[in-house]
Amino acid sequence: MTQEPAGRADKISSSLKERVDDLAAKAKDLTETVASRGDDISETVRQLIDDLAEKAKELIESLGEHGDDISETVRQRIEDLSASTKDLTDSVKDRTDSASATLRQRLDDLTASSKKLAESVKGRIADR
Repeated sequence: MTQEPAGRADKISSSLKERVDDLAAKAKDLTETVASRGDDISETVRQLIDDLAEKAKELIESLGEHGDDISETVRQRIEDLSASTKDLTDSVKDRTDSASATLRQRLDDLTASSKKLAESVKGRIADR
């Protein structure tokens, strides 16, 4: 007992849709994971800078009057490090956003191709 052509086309179309939906869910998970890791890296670097700033402050205070000479250099280095961290954070965010956009576009393209394929399969089966 064979299936009607339309029934087979619906089954194939449904199977394709399931696979595309599964791929979409996995792509979404991947995008969220990449974004989360970028946030984790940024937070870790920020915490390291805060810790460094606190240690530098303690060192300057312990040096007393000699600390004034060192203080400006240390402050400048911390500011430079903060600026570099901001650049790194922005770069990670930009790359994450770019990767997410590319992934979404590829998923949209795949969805469109799958729909065309499903319609083509339906048409060929219906023609039989």
